[in-house]
Amino acid sequence: MKKSIGKICGWIVALILLGCILYFNQPKTMSGDRPVVKIGFIYPMSGSLGHIGKGTMTAAQMVLDKVNQNPNRQFNYQLIAQDDEMKAANAVTIANKMLFIDKVNLLVTSWSAQSNAVKPIAIKQNIPQFIGTYQSLSDGKNVFNYYVVSEDLAKKAFDFIYKRKAKKIALIFQDVIAGAEISSVLKPKLREKDIKYDEYLFAGNEFDAFRTMVAKIKANNYDLLILYGRPPGTVFIARELKSQEVKVPVFGFDTVEVANYDFTYFDGFYEAGNPYNPEWETLLKSKNTDSVYMYDAMNIVVDTYEKAGKKLGRVPTTKEFRETMYEQRDYQGLVGNVHLEDDGLFRIPAALKKVENGKIIMLDEGEI
Repeated sequence: MKKSIGKICGWIVALILLGCILYFNQPKTMSGDRPVVKIGFIYPMSGSLGHIGKGTMTAAQMVLDKVNQNPNRQFNYQLIAQDDEMKAANAVTIANKMLFIDKVNLLVTSWSAQSNAVKPIAIKQNIPQFIGTYQSLSDGKNVFNYYVVSEDLAKKAFDFIYKRKAKKIALIFQDVIAGAEISSVLKPKLREKDIKYDEYLFAGNEFDAFRTMVAKIKANNYDLLILYGRPPGTVFIARELKSQEVKVPVFGFDTVEVANYDFTYFDGFYEAGNPYNPEWETLLKSKNTDSVYMYDAMNIVVDTYEKAGKKLGRVPTTKEFRETMYEQRDYQGLVGNVHLEDDGLFRIPAALKKVENGKIIMLDEGEI
């Protein structure tokens, strides 16, 4: 009898020890004692720009994985990602699903068309929306933009054109919202200084149209080409400029990083847009600056939830999230210091860059 009791006690002790080992060695990220903050991520992850969406998703997940390993965090964070295929209608459908079925706390959307389409939903449902686009879509209440904007890009481009003493230029712009916004800010500045320009708009993948357009550009003997666009259009343009031996200097807008532009042929290649640091590629495994912006923006999102959670003891409402974020107007990220303005724009000064020998070189104002 005593032996049986001894065996039973031994098994009980062993089970208790096993339970302790399992408990203390379980991954902290699996802890169920914290509320979950769900972040809906809507980006293109297929097609010609799919690599950008995948890169930004990786950057966002990197931030969430890091905070989920912190034993002192207030919440667990979950990224719910879906491919919008660069279609505004898809973004709307996905946003509604994420809000009403997945019950996300915050939405992240890409670029002008998709973000513009989702914006009314975020406002109506009173949920935060973080966007990354040249277009100024932020409202300071629900919608926040972490990106260089058209106004700053146009000013940087004009300063370059004026200091280069260009008299006649070609504006080669993809016919999309962000491109039209940059162009609309730039053209009045050109007219004011009597700088002549012709406008060439492109859309779609029709290669014959690009061949004809470039032939017209060559015939007009421009001092400078100003280019805004994304692939595959920019790929065709670079190919045709090379084929038709147009060596005029080109000025783009993050054209190398975002648009896969072949700059190797031209007499000079410059661009305005996001700051650049080659170390970012090592960190994020992507040369695309959208990944850098997403990394910074997601850190701001998480830090805001954590600060609010410590004060409130629960997941904050949209109003509480906004108020907490606005308590700190200046944020330090990979791109440096950015300032949160009243209209919800995280203002990032546009950078001027030169592309030379396969390298992107940041320029000072006096180096044009």
